[in-house]
Amino acid sequence: MTPVYPFVPKSNAELAPGQFWSIPLSDGRFGCGRVLRVDRDRAYGARILFVGAVLDWVGETPPTSEAIAGAEVLAVGLRTLPGLIPPMDVAGFSMGGVVGAHLAAHAPELVKRLIVVGAGGLDAPLVRGSWSSIRGLAGEDLVRATRGNLRHMLDAPADDLAVLIQMTNAPRGRVRGGDVVLPDQLQRLLPRLASPVDAIWGERDSMHPRPDLQIEAIRRGRPEAELRVIPDAGHWAMYEQPEAFGLALRDLLARP
Repeated sequence: MTPVYPFVPKSNAELAPGQFWSIPLSDGRFGCGRVLRVDRDRAYGARILFVGAVLDWVGETPPTSEAIAGAEVLAVGLRTLPGLIPPMDVAGFSMGGVVGAHLAAHAPELVKRLIVVGAGGLDAPLVRGSWSSIRGLAGEDLVRATRGNLRHMLDAPADDLAVLIQMTNAPRGRVRGGDVVLPDQLQRLLPRLASPVDAIWGERDSMHPRPDLQIEAIRRGRPEAELRVIPDAGHWAMYEQPEAFGLALRDLLARP
């Protein structure tokens, strides 16, 4: 089956399971998306629900049937209509806050409230820091470099679990975070959002410091935004102070 994207004609009616499309990546390579299921029993007018997935595949050239054979599903997404999925509260951490804002901008019927947590992409202070490359490292060298990099994210020295989380997940990234966030992607999206926007920040977030200035930037696009600051926490506020973070999150979710 040949790649079909953008879908032609631009209608879900012609979709079939197994169709796939090329996803250009920031490093010049390509990822691949695939149609998993088409649900014609839930059609609303000319619109039809389908489930799509991102495959765990990266290539130097656009995908072909032969190249993606056997590739596992990496993530599943849903393209749908208002009312088919109830609106949801979305909390996005760091780059995830910007991704959540994109979702709220492009599918406002799906997002009831957006809570950004230590997010970048604002017209506010940003400290890049000096990061050690982990490319090619293994064993104790990798652990040491990861632990050193985490000093930019945590208020206290990283424990073994934090190192394991970072070592496990960092290599799984498929895009460069800066391309999604910088310089001001979130700042530009905020005025377009129909859903309420609030924020949670670590008191000592060294990557995006000064919570007062961060919320000031957010309120330039969303004047009603509320801020909850987590004491004794850095960028990983939910990891460093889980109880305080949980209380702050529930507090914001209870807002009208």
